[in-house]
Amino acid sequence: MAALMNIINSLARALRDDRGSQGTEIALGIILIALVAGLGMVEFGEDLAQFFIDTGDVIDKASPTAVPPPN
Repeated sequence: MAALMNIINSLARALRDDRGSQGTEIALGIILIALVAGLGMVEFGEDLAQFFIDTGDVIDKASPTAVPPPN
């Protein structure tokens, strides 16, 4: 009976022990950010590339007007 109580007490202590939980939370946060960024790149990569191409074309075709002289 004493051995069973020792096992139960050891398991209870292990469940209450929170050492290392902050590192685990940070690692899970990094993994979540990486997953969101990766999925975003897959889903929006082509559209984002086309947006920058179109924006570059508009800037390239712009014809600036004369700069007004200072007063």
